[in-house]
Amino acid sequence: MWKLFSVPPDLVYIINFAIIWVISAIVLWLSAKIVKGEGSFLSCMILALLGSLVFSFFSSFHGLLYTLIAILAWLFLIKVFLNLDWGEAIVVAIVAWVLGLIVSAIFGIPLLI
Repeated sequence: MWKLFSVPPDLVYIINFAIIWVISAIVLWLSAKIVKGEGSFLSCMILALLGSLVFSFFSSFHGLLYTLIAILAWLFLIKVFLNLDWGEAIVVAIVAWVLGLIVSAIFGIPLLI
């Protein structure tokens, strides 16, 4: 079998992360548009990246307490970056989670959300 080209594994991981990051940002942006009718895509890109970092950090600890802290930190980031109150941030998070499940099921990819 001939190989037309070879892609280094590290590059595959970077491309995979970038694609999932953009899709997660789109899901967040759509959620903000549905809930509030506004929200910048750039803010959602930053939010998706920071949310990923927050959950990665807190997942290194085990237990319900750390999961709850991660969720509260995520809601705080949504509140700050999308200029929402706490109730709207919760609704955006729920809508993003539902949209994320739908996108994940359709395309078979994990999301950062």
